[in-house]
Formats: sequence, C-alpha cells, structure tokens
Amino acid sequence: TEKSPGGSLLATEDGYTFDTFHDVVDNGEHLEHFHEYERESTDVPLKAGAEQEGTVEWHTDQGLLLAFTPGARVGKDGKVDQGSDDGFLVRLADGTAKVVEFDANDELVIMLGDGVDQIVNPALKEDVKEGGQQRRLRAVPHELTVAASDTSSRVWYGRMVLPPAQAVHPSHGKTFGHLRNLLIENMEDEASEVHALGCSGTSHARQLEEAQCEPGSEYCWHRCMYHADHGVSVESCAADGLDVRCINPRYQLYDNSHGDWFPACIDAANAPNATEYDPLPNYPRAETCTEEAHEAWVMENSKEYDHANSLPHGGHFYWSIEDDNQVRGMISFNGLFGYLAYGWAGVGPRNEMQQSHVVMAKVSAEYSARYGFNFDVDPAVHLHWIGDDLSHRHWQEPLEDWGASGKGEHEIVEEDCFTALKFKAAGIHDRPFNITGTDRLMWAANGEDMFGGYHGLSRAVFTVNWMAGEQEAKCSMAHGINSCTGLRNEVQEEEAELETGLPPVTETDAPKDEEPDATKDEAQPMDEAEMVKDDSASPALSFKAPVVAVLICIISLA
Repeated sequence: TEKSPGGSLLATEDGYTFDTFHDVVDNGEHLEHFHEYERESTDVPLKAGAEQEGTVEWHTDQGLLLAFTPGARVGKDGKVDQGSDDGFLVRLADGTAKVVEFDANDELVIMLGDGVDQIVNPALKEDVKEGGQQRRLRAVPHELTVAASDTSSRVWYGRMVLPPAQAVHPSHGKTFGHLRNLLIENMEDEASEVHALGCSGTSHARQLEEAQCEPGSEYCWHRCMYHADHGVSVESCAADGLDVRCINPRYQLYDNSHGDWFPACIDAANAPNATEYDPLPNYPRAETCTEEAHEAWVMENSKEYDHANSLPHGGHFYWSIEDDNQVRGMISFNGLFGYLAYGWAGVGPRNEMQQSHVVMAKVSAEYSARYGFNFDVDPAVHLHWIGDDLSHRHWQEPLEDWGASGKGEHEIVEEDCFTALKFKAAGIHDRPFNITGTDRLMWAANGEDMFGGYHGLSRAVFTVNWMAGEQEAKCSMAHGINSCTGLRNEVQEEEAELETGLPPVTETDAPKDEEPDATKDEAQPMDEAEMVKDDSASPALSFKAPVVAVLICIISLA
C-alpha cells in the first residue's frame, strides 16, 4: 500500500513517518497468542432448537492483521483429534455467516483487522476502483464456537500485529499506545466513551478475556514476569501496605512502552504513570551546533592522531600507536555530554553488549537509577562490567580494579556542542589491544537526558585494524532500518546481514570460569532504530498459562 496523497500513512509525535503499510507492520507491536479452549460436557446444555452461542462472540480484531495456524483438537494424551464439532465462522460482506473449512493444506491464514479501516482505507487513492466501486480492504468479523468435551481441548496459535505504539492515530490525535492504555484502564466502565476510540465505525472495544497473569506473576514489559524472579510477592508487599505492580526504576507504573520494567512493591493508588526521562540542562543544543561546525571540530582533532575514522550516528574514533605499545586515542561524539563510552564488543543478541568491559565517561560520578545523574558531583571516567543483565541499574556501580591493561590515562573534553573522551592505555581491563592485528570494539553515547540507560541510535559495534588505520562498523537491519545510516533500506534483512555484517563474535573478555548467558533477556530500553518492538514477538495469551488483555472490536448486528 502506498502512502496517502497527503503524506505518510502514520507518523509519530516527533515527525517520524511510516510511509507504507510495510513500514506500519514492520514497526508495529507483534503479539504472539497461545490459546487453549475447553468446554466441559457438564456445561449447561442448549435448549432444543436453540443456536449455539459463540465461545468467542462476533468481533473484528483491533489490530492491523492476524496471522494464525488453524486450530486443532488435542486430547489429554497429547494426540491430535481429527474429528471436531468446533466452528470458526466469518461474516461475509453481504451479511451471511459461513463456517470456514480448514484442511491439512492450510498452514497459515492472514486475516485483516479493524486497523485497516482506520489507517489504510482512508489513504486509498480515489482512482483505485474495481467494477465501478472503490476497492477497499475489509476487516473480517468472525466468531468461534467450541464443542463440549471431557477428553480434549482446542489449541490455537496466532500472531497479532498492532499499529506502532508511538504512532499518532489519524482521527483521535493520540498515540495508539496511549489509546490502548485508556481502553484497558476503562474496561470495567462499559459506559465510557473511551470504548469507541480504538475502533472504526459504530463498533466498540472490549477485552476478549480477563487481563491477568497466572498467580505469582505480573504482566510486565509485554509478558508475564514471575514475582519470585524479582524478590517480591503479593504477601510481602501487602505486609507493608503496598501492591505488586510492574514499575520502572523511577517507581512509575508500566505504560505498555519499552524500557526497564520489573515487578516490585509500590503504592499503586498513588504511584505516578511513566514519563519521559528528564532532559539534560542544556538540551537541546544551540543552533550554532551545526554539521559544518562538527566537521571542522573533527578535522582539528584529527591533526593530533595518525588515524581517524567516523562511526555511525555522530561518533568518531582517533588513534596513534605509541612507542611503548600503548594506544593514544580519542572517541568523540556530535552531541552534549550525558555519557560517552567505549569497550570490548561482547556477546549476546542485544548489540553484543553482554559479557564485556566498558570505559564510561559520565557527566557525574554519582548516579541513581531512580533520579539519574547528580549534577552537584563532578564528571568521572569509570570502568564497568556488563554481565548478562543489560539494564544499566544492574551494572551502574563501577569496578575498583582497572585490570592489568586498562588503568592508563583518561581525559573528558566537554564543549558547548560536542563531547570527547581521550585515553592512553595498553588495553581495557586485563585484555590488551591487539595492536598488530584487529580488535572488535563498541561505543555508545547519550546527549539528551540525565539517565544512563539510553543511547538511541548513538552506538555501534566496530572492528579496528590498528596498524593499517582501517575501521569497519557492523551494520544490521532492524525493522527495515539500517543501524549504521538510520535510514530505511530496501535490501531484505537476511541479505543486508550477509553484505554488511562482520564475522560472529568468537572472543569475550569474560572471566574464564564465567560462561556467557546470551539467553537471559531482561527488559531493556529499546533503540530508536528498533522503534517499537524487539525482533522476537512477545508471548501474550493463553487460557491456561499466563494471560493478558486483548482488545477486540465488538460488532453490533442490530
């Protein structure tokens, strides 16, 4: 689907646009659903001649589309039951209801949701016609009836695609994420006008089932998190007159956004909703901080070193090899000074950050995950160890031991527009630089807010050939966006990785007795390039396992 004549299909409040339907889907929230339906034979029987009431009543899904595999009957012995009286019905455009007959050849079904009426159809060009009628996409009303059985249940898997949470609804002027939060908050008030906000036409929104996780867990950062994993319980919180809720380190309530979220004890009735990070005192920068000024600054810095190369998104790396085999270098950033860091590229799926030592220049030596940097304390340069838990609060305390190679010399350069960290060292911690060969490093910076848990696009993994003066950044594709350029790329993700990706990591500076755990995935602040969601969709639904709220648009047939 092309963008509308007036511009993009959707846009964020700060002007980021989603021009095509591919952009909207690629950056949308993808929720995986695992459903299990049971209806026991002891349920109240139908009266003679009565039509069976739908287990899931007539509705359209509130998202853009639903991709699913046909449901199946599975017995208590784990075997698939081929015969079933379950019924999946769709309502055609003429109002008639038809039972959909799936067979063994039906592997994947794509069904459009109410979002196409809100986003795509209004953008269709007037000259798109078929048989004299404008061709419009149609959200499919559907219903599910589940037959009674004491020996089997119906299981189903699907993935729902919702519009990007940060995108602004074209009719209501609020972000889709905010609208979804309003709907969830007002579910018990059926008279609330909020129920009409998320659906097109005269339909209204409601929950498909009760929003809850299984006992002992909390819906948090798009999934159910177990209380015990975070050292809390309903009982321990209640003993202090508090509630278990999903919060961030600033003791703010979960708002369905990405970030550092976890279950904890809090006074839910008086707790604030999540807000944006407080900006740096001098953010945004002055108008004189132009690209031309930055280029001139970089050129002047380059005179002090034998080699200098640019890094993606405002970074620059300079170095010379000294007679004592130490590296005299500098990393600079086209931005204000919140923090500026470099270190060994590590392991793991999150930008290779796990199991790595990093040198971090910070605007203040004192930091709190709740309040951010303390600007009453002077800046400092510290060494940190990032283990398996990526959230900054887990590794915010600096190491006292710089190791055999890392102590060296460090100097912070802070100007009105730009920031730099100079260093002279033989390596980082106990691992020396391979000055006769190559090393794989990473860098990150934050020039926007007062917290250490965010870097946006200002980060990259790169390989440096010290003697040859060569440098290559690792580029990857995430949701159609090139991590090096920040621009959309028509090359498919798999092709882009082959063409621009570097060899996989084979070395980590983790202690020899500590094995990397790349599977441990704490809730993390997401990169701006990743926009809304992680590549792996979040488990969301099950009628027996942890359950979360799903919003649907109920259709009035009157």
